[in-house]
Amino acid sequence: MLAIRDKTSLLIDCKQWGRGRYKRTGLKYSVKEQKEHAKQLKKFLKNNPIAQAKLKIKKTTKFIPLLVTWFEEEVLGHENTFIVPVWKFNEFLLNISEYI
Repeated sequence: MLAIRDKTSLLIDCKQWGRGRYKRTGLKYSVKEQKEHAKQLKKFLKNNPIAQAKLKIKKTTKFIPLLVTWFEEEVLGHENTFIVPVWKFNEFLLNISEYI
């Protein structure tokens, strides 16, 4: 999902893991994957002025990869990607300027 407001663009992916021991590995893999998606989107938009205009993307737009999860308890950041529990997502959006 892509959410754009002013000069901020959130690239959002939702994930759900069990409470097993591989959750941390799954998070790290998902962060890496989400960062790659952001890179590909920026590349696409750079070469597509029609998409830039439709989405109102400016050269100064900041792209922020974001994972929304079910079980995590705090808003975390890993390699410039935010990991936000679904129950804190609204709070994160309302206070995004404190995080970025």
